[in-house]
Amino acid sequence: MNKLIDYRQHLRNKVRRATPAEKETFRAEKQGVTEQITELRKRLKYADGIEKRSAHIDNCLDQIHDTIENQRLNQQKQPVKTDRRREESLR
Repeated sequence: MNKLIDYRQHLRNKVRRATPAEKETFRAEKQGVTEQITELRKRLKYADGIEKRSAHIDNCLDQIHDTIENQRLNQQKQPVKTDRRREESLR
């Protein structure tokens, strides 16, 4: 993107020194470069948004995983409760 921005500046400088017939050619080329830069900036903005959202989602998934692990450990530590009715019927 930086190369395109530098090239666009180069074209602006050429427009200043060019004859009226050449100016239109340089302006059209500069417009094409500007459109490319616009598209790249859009993609960069989308990529930044994706990066931020994915970090947030990753944190949420880590929290969910930790919560599930804690629940599993707590269930293993609790004594097994037996049903008294069952015990009586087994005797």
